[in-house]
Amino acid sequence: MRSRPNRTLLAIMLVFSVILAVLSASVYMVSVAGVHLTSNTDLKEISNEYLLKRKEVQSNRGAIYDRNNNIIAQDVNAYTLYAVITNTGNNDYVADKQKTAEALQPFLTGLSVEQILATLNTENLYQVYFGTPGKYLTLDQKNAIDALKIKGLGFDEIIRRNYPNGEFASHLIGVAQYDEETQLMQGSFGLEAMYNTELSGKNGYIQYQAATNGLQLPQIQVDKQDAVNGNNVTLTLDKSIQETLEKTMKGYVTDIGAEAVWGSVMEVDTGKVIAWGQTPSFDPNDMSSIQSYQNIGSQWSYEPGSTMKTFTYAAAIDSGHYNGKKTLVADKYYIGVDDNGKPYRAQSVSYDGLPPITNAGYVNYGTIDYDKGFVYSSNVAIADIMVSELPYSTWREYIDRFGFLKNVNTAEKLPEENTIIADQSIRDEISVGYGQGITVTMLQMLQAYSAIFSDGTMVKPYFVDKITNSKTGEALYTGKTTVVANPISASTAAQMQALMYRVANDSDGTAQRYLIDDVDIIAKTGTAQIVIDGTYSSDTFIYSVAVGMPANDPQVMIYYAFKAKSNYNMNTNADKVKELMRKVAVAYGMIDQKTGDDKTPVSEQTMGHFINQSVIDAKSAMNGVFTNVMYIGAGKQVLDQYPKAGSQVLSSARVFILTSKEELVVPDFTGYSYKDVQAFAELTGMQVNLVGTGFVQSQSIVKGSLYDGTAVVTITLK
Repeated sequence: MRSRPNRTLLAIMLVFSVILAVLSASVYMVSVAGVHLTSNTDLKEISNEYLLKRKEVQSNRGAIYDRNNNIIAQDVNAYTLYAVITNTGNNDYVADKQKTAEALQPFLTGLSVEQILATLNTENLYQVYFGTPGKYLTLDQKNAIDALKIKGLGFDEIIRRNYPNGEFASHLIGVAQYDEETQLMQGSFGLEAMYNTELSGKNGYIQYQAATNGLQLPQIQVDKQDAVNGNNVTLTLDKSIQETLEKTMKGYVTDIGAEAVWGSVMEVDTGKVIAWGQTPSFDPNDMSSIQSYQNIGSQWSYEPGSTMKTFTYAAAIDSGHYNGKKTLVADKYYIGVDDNGKPYRAQSVSYDGLPPITNAGYVNYGTIDYDKGFVYSSNVAIADIMVSELPYSTWREYIDRFGFLKNVNTAEKLPEENTIIADQSIRDEISVGYGQGITVTMLQMLQAYSAIFSDGTMVKPYFVDKITNSKTGEALYTGKTTVVANPISASTAAQMQALMYRVANDSDGTAQRYLIDDVDIIAKTGTAQIVIDGTYSSDTFIYSVAVGMPANDPQVMIYYAFKAKSNYNMNTNADKVKELMRKVAVAYGMIDQKTGDDKTPVSEQTMGHFINQSVIDAKSAMNGVFTNVMYIGAGKQVLDQYPKAGSQVLSSARVFILTSKEELVVPDFTGYSYKDVQAFAELTGMQVNLVGTGFVQSQSIVKGSLYDGTAVVTITLK
């Protein structure tokens, strides 16, 4: 009874063994011989029809933003043009090559019709490209070429770096370009290069099997790695202020033929650089426009001229070697040397036989005190301080304290030019006190002036506010204020600010041309000779100004400089710097942007000419334009006006229209600025004694009183 099941089991096992043998043979034939056993199909031939493909997935470079998240630099899609030139019988290709060459020429800058045609006639190629002229085409250019409806033309989609603002702190930002080898954007110079690692992404890929015609096989599993985009960098720059800086710098080139212009805006307490630029500049979208890679603000050293006097005065005050009321004769200064090698003021001949030290323009200011010497920017006053008051060793100590003659070393690692000093003689030691024989960079000047404009605290300029993950927004780096030192005391800084207030606000101050309405400023100007062929030029100078605003508590500083011939109107062209100052004042809320009961927005206006016009006509012209107009006197015709005709002023500025000096009434000066009181006094002939700086707190003659023409009105400002 058991023999039948055994036979059945044996049969099953035999069948299973046969099947296993056939499968093993089939596997052997496929794996070793490449032949499918049952169908006798040569699998080698089929497998050769498929390829392992890998496609790069392009990452995006991180974007660069200003402090208000306006785009400064970003990746955008671009296109590379190609043409299929071989007819395979079932494809689109370029049939009429002559016509195609003529149609493409306007899009391929730098290539002639003949050169394009030669490319289209290349032998033994299926498709061709057009070199650099055919790369990085914009979407508009692609669409225009598509509209030609020429068969055989196509595009590869690529990435290019776009700078939507064109010339915009270009030497600071730098340039990034697509690298064919790494298939990534690479920074060439500027912040694009300095932060290349942070901005660069990591390309991904897709790996798959495809038929020889390129089609992906849907049943084959895909191996992929997602692209990782680069981090975003947010700068401290402000787009609107930067654009105003760019505009005004170009104005100096076009209006007076300046050879170079450079400038910056920085927050005094934080060190945040709000604007930074130079002209001539370049458009980073057009590499052919780059003439120089030199960032003037950090990579060019120059003699600063009289803006250096600020630090000489600060050193004298802080070290106890200064009496502002000490007088001197501010005329030719001859240097003598006694038997002990100590300098003194000689009568007629210098020890070295060289000409005496003189004021700019050889002006003789007569007998003045040291304070007035700063207001006049007197070289002779500096010489007297350096000879009779301030030891040179002490001056050198303070120059070191202020960070001169050494690199600033910003957090961004801006490349910096080394600065030097020429102090091989007594004359050298004196001349460096007024900014000759010593070189600086704008970066050093910003850092040093931060101590003057604050409470003596010197901060390092910086440009990068933060770096964030472009996907999550996580902050990876945050810029911060770096206190470098306290080179002077708070009381010294306050005394220097008071002197700089006079430089801007005294009627004979050298910076009066930079006054703007509604905001009081402090300032120091400078004029420096340029060394050409080993000697100082007689007609080419560097003109500069350092401005702190508002005067009573400077929040922002502006440093502005340009190289130009001396035959230009300094007062007229100060309007360009003033335009930048107004932009800063509005941006930082130094000017009340809403005035009057109707809250009319503040705007910039050109003051009209009203002298000899009727008061009725003047009122009609200013109605709705200026919101703070005072008509002085009861006359019917305009005798004089302030501001002068043609001045660029804000609509909220204080405007005086003089119609008569008879029965002059003393106004309520409360809230007037130093400059407003001066303007009123000069217009009316009223005698005033201004005490302090800032805005009027009190006056010695009550408002509404008739002025007798002889009394002196003492006005206290704070």
